[in-house]
Amino acid sequence: MDPMLLIEDAAPRVARGGEGRVAVTVHNPGDDADHYRFEVLGDAGRWARVEPRHLSDVPAGGQAAAELLLRPPPDAPAGTTPFAVRGVSLRDATRCGLAEGEVTVRGSRDVEVSTAVVAARGRRSGRYLVRVRNQGRATASVRLSAADPGHELGFALAPAELTVDAGDTATAYLSVRPRRPKLAGRAVPHRFTVAHRGDSGAPDRESVRFEQRPVLGAAGATAALLAAVALLVGAGFLARPSVRDLLPGAEAPTASSSGAAPSAEAGTLSGFYVLWGTTFVDDTASQGEPERLLAALRAAGVDARILDSRTTPQLAGLSRAAFVVVSDGFPDGGQAQAVCAGHRDTAPNCSVVESG
Repeated sequence: MDPMLLIEDAAPRVARGGEGRVAVTVHNPGDDADHYRFEVLGDAGRWARVEPRHLSDVPAGGQAAAELLLRPPPDAPAGTTPFAVRGVSLRDATRCGLAEGEVTVRGSRDVEVSTAVVAARGRRSGRYLVRVRNQGRATASVRLSAADPGHELGFALAPAELTVDAGDTATAYLSVRPRRPKLAGRAVPHRFTVAHRGDSGAPDRESVRFEQRPVLGAAGATAALLAAVALLVGAGFLARPSVRDLLPGAEAPTASSSGAAPSAEAGTLSGFYVLWGTTFVDDTASQGEPERLLAALRAAGVDARILDSRTTPQLAGLSRAAFVVVSDGFPDGGQAQAVCAGHRDTAPNCSVVESG
């Protein structure tokens, strides 16, 4: 009967130039004692081996222990590498067992990078924290980046480069948003990678997941359909001529030339906020600009609103009365800056301010 192999940790992690050890157990299900020879298959076999390589006199129905030794060289590519440990009977070479795993090679034994989820599901965006921990004795510089294979997501990292003192931990803020909003239907899972690179060597990558949810749920889609039907019915009703239209000499009402003011809120700002755009009340040439900017931001997944500086204490210092498009409530400037940087294609002049 074939031997049975068990790897204690099938997903070990080890740094370039470092060493890792994982326990391996072989079980002999046969009726007689047996001897086994071990080998490591896959790319990891170039820098991994089982010690001891041979196990003798494993009793029938018994088991014996060995150890998988992992020693990736300093120039080994960072990332996940599949491997397998094979045990072959020395009494009968047709009897062999196999245990598989994946080893993750880190870029540096001194720097550890992890991605924590803040919001991994959303209709318009997701948020993550990228933490860099320096376990070494010298200051480390780390460059961060994010990408997805299908180019279906947009990313904003703030900051994208970190300098971390020995023994310290630094945090970057990552904002993820779909390039194409999904109106209705099922949620769509997206896989992307967060990569980090030190002063030398290839980048290390971590796989992360974001779930894009439809803008309209089942109830919302039904409501939108009913609203569209009602709109069509209403439009047909309004298009019918009235008795006034049929009377001779009747005059059509004229539209106001002043234009309607934006539907601006009154209130206060909290935390750090992103100032997307400002339109002065007396600037008649820019009427409608706040609503256009707000619609573009919301279509891109940004929770924003229009405030009137005359009724918002934090905006009272503006030289002239204005309608201001803002997003507020960010706990710190770094997270607000990440959102601002990720949407400069919509609002190129956005800025971050701390509410007073």
